[in-house]
Amino acid sequence: MRGICRWLPAYLCLGAAFLGCSRPLPEGMGSNHEIVVIADSLERELFEKQLRHIFEKQVRTPQIERVFTLEFQKPKDFDFYRQWKNLLLLSSLHSQGQAAQLIKSLLTSRALNMVEDDSAYMFVKKDVWAKEQVLLVLTAKDNQTLNRRLQVHASEIFELMERCLDQKIEAWLYAKGWQQQAEKQLWERFGWSIRLPSGYEIERQSADSSFVWIRKRNPDRWLFVHWESLQKGAKVSETTEKEFWARRRNQICQLCYQGDRVVLPLTEVSRTTFGAREAVRLDGLWENREKLAGGPFRTWFFVDSPSGRSFMVDIALCAPAFDKEPYLRHLEIIAHTFSTEEPNPPR
Repeated sequence: MRGICRWLPAYLCLGAAFLGCSRPLPEGMGSNHEIVVIADSLERELFEKQLRHIFEKQVRTPQIERVFTLEFQKPKDFDFYRQWKNLLLLSSLHSQGQAAQLIKSLLTSRALNMVEDDSAYMFVKKDVWAKEQVLLVLTAKDNQTLNRRLQVHASEIFELMERCLDQKIEAWLYAKGWQQQAEKQLWERFGWSIRLPSGYEIERQSADSSFVWIRKRNPDRWLFVHWESLQKGAKVSETTEKEFWARRRNQICQLCYQGDRVVLPLTEVSRTTFGAREAVRLDGLWENREKLAGGPFRTWFFVDSPSGRSFMVDIALCAPAFDKEPYLRHLEIIAHTFSTEEPNPPR
């Protein structure tokens, strides 16, 4: 699918480093957002706080939700948890614990030599003992080296698991394909397209006001695209002043979101990319005081030079009785299928 990373960096994607054979696999157990960590008591004591800092990223929705939650288990219970969807094995090779022995039994001699030489510390393989499984091994020759690796490469470790999560969710969202006729119609009328999974509908659209509002209910979530023509060579504003971008979102969203406003103290702005384009990203909460409603939102502002337009792509939801981070992630995956290139003809 467009917009979602479908590869892992070569130095991480060491499937051949694992020993094993192919066979029919059962369905993976547990949640896509839960990681079972197999570690001995010493390594848990040394690294639990660090691992929670890496993986349990907080998202305010407005309650605090986490991208992943960690569940620590002892190596003696490995056979019970080996079919979990997300499995992390943690130990140094010089440890005398069971987790170290387990890692040594799974990695090839070449991979073990790379760990001893401090040229590798992280190995990943999918669908080892279950479908939709991600097995991650974090190891080093000793605990001092492992500690350094976890500190220096915290972002890389999290991003790896988040990419795997997004790939699984994307496969689920588009398991039955996407609405190719809607994709074609958006392109023919507006010169851009998005791949809509089943259940998402174009709620409102206007060529004169340059916006499209896409929505799905139960729970209520939506995606909003707005665009403007630009002079040649124009770029997205360099400012990272969140008040500027919050005002911009408030102004544009009045086209559809009547009375919705950004909650400024609970909103952050950052520089990022959207596809291959430089972008400004706004993350935070919206509220509507008249309707007594609110929830999380995420907005990207960027310039598409080939089409000579600036775009705002906004995702948001109102789901009081639901965990919201998963639905926000669904919307982001859909948003990243945005394209200003002509889609392939419907099959």
